[in-house]
Amino acid sequence: MIEPRTKMAAANNADLYAAMFDAHGISYARDGHSFTAHATPPPYYSHLTCQSDDTAELHDRIATLQAAHPKGIGVKDSFDQLSPANMVPLFSASWIWRAPQPAHSDWTRITTANALAHWETMWKAAGSLTDHTMFPPALLDDTKFAVLQSDDKLSGCIVNLSDDCAGLSNVFGPAPFADATRAAAAMAGDLPLVGYESGSQLDAATAAGFAQTGTLRFFANTPGCGAAPHEILFSARRPHVTFTP
Repeated sequence: MIEPRTKMAAANNADLYAAMFDAHGISYARDGHSFTAHATPPPYYSHLTCQSDDTAELHDRIATLQAAHPKGIGVKDSFDQLSPANMVPLFSASWIWRAPQPAHSDWTRITTANALAHWETMWKAAGSLTDHTMFPPALLDDTKFAVLQSDDKLSGCIVNLSDDCAGLSNVFGPAPFADATRAAAAMAGDLPLVGYESGSQLDAATAAGFAQTGTLRFFANTPGCGAAPHEILFSARRPHVTFTP
């Protein structure tokens, strides 16, 4: 059985995917088993993100995607339960959860296309290696998707709201992780915060009051299959930056 807080975090992550795919005009299917891209996802986003523990169904869906994308696919194994054929694990991370806490922050919400473009420039400078425009202005119209920045405009994060939680992701810049946490908590109100992290960012999240609730893994096609980095490696992880897509 999937830990309820882990399932909550995975569902919130699918909400993040939906917002990003909608903003990019990329079609997808979403049900109780998975979030599945109908076309090449944006960099750093997977072709399939698991939402259930029905491994037989998920393996079938992965096989269908592999046949449709001969250059390779990326898969987010949200509950560390899959062994997809012809794929190798790239890395693991931990789902995180933090109880609601009153918070105040001087971080502000991005509201204009020019400010969003500057935010993305800083996000990329922190280690997000892509030439693609990742955050279209259409995201500013989504009331449940907030792009936040520090007062000095050097640090930032994304907060996406679900009915039962708020997701913290894309944390970057010199400000401590705890600052992004306070900014997210101020926006979340009575909702708990969720997300996932690994390495030093996981340590920082733990210090900021997050608990680890489960493990997830990222898979890509076996090296040598001709998979393009845009579709595989970048779909799985950004170096040096908190990654939640």
